[in-house]
Amino acid sequence: MNNVGFLYTNLDLMGDRITESGSAALTGRDSLYGSGRFRARAFESAYMDDPFGFEAYQLTISTTGTTSINVNGGVALPSQVDRLVAVLWWPESDLVAGPDIVLEVSSCTGTFPRADLSFDNRKRVYLSSFDTAGGGVGARCWRVNLSAFSVPSPRTVWVGLYYEDLARDDLWSAYQ
Repeated sequence: MNNVGFLYTNLDLMGDRITESGSAALTGRDSLYGSGRFRARAFESAYMDDPFGFEAYQLTISTTGTTSINVNGGVALPSQVDRLVAVLWWPESDLVAGPDIVLEVSSCTGTFPRADLSFDNRKRVYLSSFDTAGGGVGARCWRVNLSAFSVPSPRTVWVGLYYEDLARDDLWSAYQ
């Protein structure tokens, strides 16, 4: 992976979401702990709990509007999936008055949305079957929306996401 954007988003996906207070963040990043403690994992069957999926994108966001990504090609996730994590990153030199892009994850019908509304060039959204009302993550179609607000010129952004079962019943999971 010889691309700083893909490298950064993949590293960001590996945080465990723990904050300075010890709670687990559902959106955004902690000002001290960032994405949380690092949990290095390869996004391959030997290291993830099946069923799982991993997707990475490099996109250009225009000055207005919304760009959408259909998770798993727009097909409902397998029913055993319990977790969906999405991150967004773009390089930015002006962190005070730079662009604002909102990362939102919602079902394909527009329900159960969760968004990172922070003014930051690093965004993160976490969904799990334990905190999503109405039936969980699996057996649903999901969409990642990137909405441009006050973006002075088009920006290249990187999006990474993964989904998996949390049962930890596969071979490699015994070592985690």
